[in-house]
Amino acid sequence: MKEKIKRLAEEVMSILGPGLKEDPYEKALSHELRLNNIPYTRQRNIEIIYRGYYLKDVKSDIIVDDKLLLELKTAKPNKDHVKQAQVYMHSLNIDEGMVIGFQKDGNVGFIDVAKPDLPSFRISVDKRMDIKANIDIEEELISMGRRIMDYFGTEFMFTDAKFDIYISALKVELILAGFNPRGAEVPVMYKNHVIATEKIDLVIENRIGIVPIQVKKENDIQSKMDSINRVFPSSDLEKIYILTFPSSEKFEMELKKIE
Repeated sequence: MKEKIKRLAEEVMSILGPGLKEDPYEKALSHELRLNNIPYTRQRNIEIIYRGYYLKDVKSDIIVDDKLLLELKTAKPNKDHVKQAQVYMHSLNIDEGMVIGFQKDGNVGFIDVAKPDLPSFRISVDKRMDIKANIDIEEELISMGRRIMDYFGTEFMFTDAKFDIYISALKVELILAGFNPRGAEVPVMYKNHVIATEKIDLVIENRIGIVPIQVKKENDIQSKMDSINRVFPSSDLEKIYILTFPSSEKFEMELKKIE
């Protein structure tokens, strides 16, 4: 089946050529599947689960005969595309997948994807409290961020899930560490008058705020630090951490502290 789908994808590229967005290639490949009497579904809703917790609904590209997930890209397939496909496969309980890249050079790239063997992450309430009691919050936030990036990669930042899914995953990590995270808004003041608010995505015990951000450009971190510094004096928080999630290999994960 995979070899036939590869031939159909190459047929699509030979007719459409490179340089289009993803949607036309998806529709054309779906039409080829239909012409070849291959059962499929497009844009199926998927519940994304992270460490046992529901995060968000997203849509898959194509699922062939409820057995094979096809994730389409307009670039050369890479490891982050594979991670995205594996997250979908895990949520759908599908064993086989393939990333298909309709590349700008006119070639079609393929990566076969195996369903990931993910461990169970259930942790008892007592165990969670033990973790919380012994936690180094700065070290742990970096570890949490890296686990999330190892699981999702960067590709979900550019899907309909967007960056929200990373924030939700960090909330799950904090819950499993024994914390009770909540959101908050801090006022922006001008002469004792509230003129705006700044969102603090996660606030945990000991009055610690955590703001995860997606880093796309060099100045994204400094811009967020300036915003947080502006409102920090009017908050009742002891400190605020900014945890950066890089959207490309140009950047690294960092933790900035404001207190």
